[in-house]
Amino acid sequence: MLEIKNPEKVDFYVEYDPASFGPVQSPDDIIDVYLQTDYGVVHFGASKAITNKQKQEVADKLNGSLGTILKQIDDESQ
Repeated sequence: MLEIKNPEKVDFYVEYDPASFGPVQSPDDIIDVYLQTDYGVVHFGASKAITNKQKQEVADKLNGSLGTILKQIDDESQ
């Protein structure tokens, strides 16, 4: 997992509840997270309290999910 600061391009936007990564009391407690996955740069909002372990878990989950989805699209187009 590689976290990217201010990428020029985002390939996927994913919706997560920012509070699932830690406490959120106000909009100021939410940060933008950009991760490089096997399929491109992914953006999601998260609590400032998010850990590197949580980021890695998200990247791993997205690599699996995006791989499955893109394979299905490729199979259907053939």
